[in-house]
Amino acid sequence: ATAGLACLIAFYLLARHECGDEREALRAVLYLASFPTAFFLVAAYNESLFLLAAILSLYAARRARWIPAGLWGGVAALARISGALMAIPLAYAAWQAWREGDRRSWGAPLLAGLGAALYPLYVWIGLDQPPTVILTAMTARGGHLILPGWNMVEAAGRILRGQIVAENLIEWTFT
Repeated sequence: ATAGLACLIAFYLLARHECGDEREALRAVLYLASFPTAFFLVAAYNESLFLLAAILSLYAARRARWIPAGLWGGVAALARISGALMAIPLAYAAWQAWREGDRRSWGAPLLAGLGAALYPLYVWIGLDQPPTVILTAMTARGGHLILPGWNMVEAAGRILRGQIVAENLIEWTFT
């Protein structure tokens, strides 16, 4: 719950920085807080920590504070596997800053990438397991990696074939 509240505060700061208007920033926070899946921000999951770290990373990058941007990007990468993708917007921001003469900007995507590398390194060295063990564990439970949104395509196909219609309609409704 604490990370969820901090997430809303950080999102307000980022929105105010981007919009320059306090009312629009408050409206953006209201939209985030009232989004149907916002209850995950107060649940005992790592979504609030991930979103907090991602927001703080972007906020620091927009203010040209490259070391905190990279550190928060690294925390996002440690919180969730998809957090490793924080290196992409940080690299873009660093490239823009580099074109304007700021040569320190490349520390941010490098630090975020380091954060993304720490967990597999810990699994490999600290736990004496191959870094791909998380993928093996996921597939052992019947899971697999897919492109974002592909589950909606699969659900539509199952609905059209008349398979598990209620479950797939619920998935479509919530999405």
